[in-house]
Amino acid sequence: MINNEEIHNLAERFSTLLPSNEFIVAEVQGYLFHHKEDPHGVLAGAAAWSEQKAKERLSLAAEGSLEDQETDLESDESVQPVSTG
Repeated sequence: MINNEEIHNLAERFSTLLPSNEFIVAEVQGYLFHHKEDPHGVLAGAAAWSEQKAKERLSLAAEGSLEDQETDLESDESVQPVSTG
């Protein structure tokens, strides 16, 4: 069983592994939930989890900006279809 002092120490170490203001509470809670039976495993995988989340965000942002460009083109009245005939 883990005592309160060890929990505090683990929490302090965990907080140093994640960048500030990068994650919403639900993301961190989800990560912690998957390791609720293994508090030391939380520390072992935190850096890799953080990096994976950053890659996912970059990928989603890139996809989103492509979708935004397509939507902008569709809604821009000055853009006329090209006639091929």
